Amino acid sequence: MSKLSALLALGLTLLLCACSSSSSSSGDEDDLGTPLRVTYIAYKSGQHLELVNEAHTGRLEQYSAVRSDAARKVQTNDVMRGLVEVLEKNGFKERAQEGAAPANAGVMVWALEIEDAQGLRHIGPVPGLSPEENHDLLRLAAAFVDTYNATYGLQAVELKDDSKFFQTPTSKSRK
Repeated sequence: MSKLSALLALGLTLLLCACSSSSSSSGDEDDLGTPLRVTYIAYKSGQHLELVNEAHTGRLEQYSAVRSDAARKVQTNDVMRGLVEVLEKNGFKERAQEGAAPANAGVMVWALEIEDAQGLRHIGPVPGLSPEENHDLLRLAAAFVDTYNATYGLQAVELKDDSKFFQTPTSKSRK
């Protein structure tokens, strides 16, 4: 089994376990967990995808308000803890730079941030990495994107200007 297959299998297992477990309502800090946020930034498109756990932002708090975008999704504490563990065990911990990812692309095409009890750290491909190092970084991004895509979200979003649902900028010109 390849590393990528193992990562995906672990991620899906964590997701299934979290979906089948019930949330605790005792209110203890141990039950709430550590607030976690993992963000993927694609500089060319300007896209920011964000996963937070329930200790960071409750589902009701996130999904009951109309927002400007639907980029943030709320995942269970267990799945987020598992995602961060997978990322750290597969190179994030060794390669991470302290602080937030750069606001502008600079030399990076994309970046991945983790914010937890240790603070804010980021990684991203930079010139000079070997093909194997670039491949390792892409696996980390894929683990995040797979978890993000498997996370259910029901965000109400404001329409801007004369926009319509499911209409992309290129489809506006087609009439």
